[in-house]
Amino acid sequence: MGGKLNFAILAGFCASAASLFGKLSGLPTFEGLFIVRIIFFALMIICNAGVWTLFVKALQNVESSLTATVISAASNYCLSVGIDRIFNFWRGDHPALVVGDVFDHMWTIIDTAGPTK
Repeated sequence: MGGKLNFAILAGFCASAASLFGKLSGLPTFEGLFIVRIIFFALMIICNAGVWTLFVKALQNVESSLTATVISAASNYCLSVGIDRIFNFWRGDHPALVVGDVFDHMWTIIDTAGPTK
């Protein structure tokens, strides 16, 4: 079944890349660089087209649509966490943060709680 799931995994990676390019196209850092924003926006559209193409192929290759959906979502989540950790490390933020502002407080509480004595 491993070969059948490649399309689902790639669809998840494309979804994560599309999200990244979408966020990069809206950053205030690139406000004066119109061509850079257009390039990131175009890459987001291309990645989204790749998501749907690969996801449809994944649905055709597996017995259950649930399998393709779960694998695609899991690979998207894993790559998103990896990208988030890289950018947080690069910015000098707390390395325990996972996915944006939603989980900031939760991960800070978990990280600072430490082992009980």
